[in-house]
Amino acid sequence: MACALSLILWMTTAQTAGHPATQPAPAAAPTPAPVAVPATVVVQSVPNDSELALRAQLEEVRARLDEARDQIAKLKAESGLADNAIAALLLSDHPELATLRRWTLRYVRNGTRAAEIGVYASKDRGDTMVAVIVALRNPRDQKTWEPTKAWVSTPFGLKSLALRLRPVPAAVRSAPQRILPGQSARIAVVFDKADFDFIDGPFKVRIERDDQSAFEFVLEPSDFPSTSATEG
Repeated sequence: MACALSLILWMTTAQTAGHPATQPAPAAAPTPAPVAVPATVVVQSVPNDSELALRAQLEEVRARLDEARDQIAKLKAESGLADNAIAALLLSDHPELATLRRWTLRYVRNGTRAAEIGVYASKDRGDTMVAVIVALRNPRDQKTWEPTKAWVSTPFGLKSLALRLRPVPAAVRSAPQRILPGQSARIAVVFDKADFDFIDGPFKVRIERDDQSAFEFVLEPSDFPSTSATEG
């Protein structure tokens, strides 16, 4: 009996020695805590009402200048004449971009109708381009008018007889383009004095409606820069 018990104890001890005890799994490494990164704060000053109004005005001026440049480029591409570009500029919101300056402003009468005319010319006597802006009203009893024709001639003197028979066509633009009955408008007429014998005038300007004279007036030499103002 003692021998059998000893044998059982020996066998148990041998089996335990052949199978090592199960070791517990190593604990996982602790996860490092996230590092807090401070947020970048951008502080912008809020523009006041005056600054906002000024920015709006600047944007409007830029838009108008771009529009005027586009219109001039279009006119030059269509006609190839500087006359049309000058007429468009003088009727735009930025007439100061034109090379001509206003020298005289007066009222003229044609029959029962009257209009205000502004005569524009260059202070450089070598620049013979002339522009006239006529401010008038389309009568209520007339239909809608779109001025497209104007003629210039020299009304006095024997030497101008041939030119009076063959008036020189002038560039014409109006604002608005189509003048409604009873509506006021500005009509720009541009021509070159170098086309005439008497470069200092006088000049007769005729604006047409349906191939008939709608308004006529005469530009006197006193309407243009004097020689003393252009020399030196």
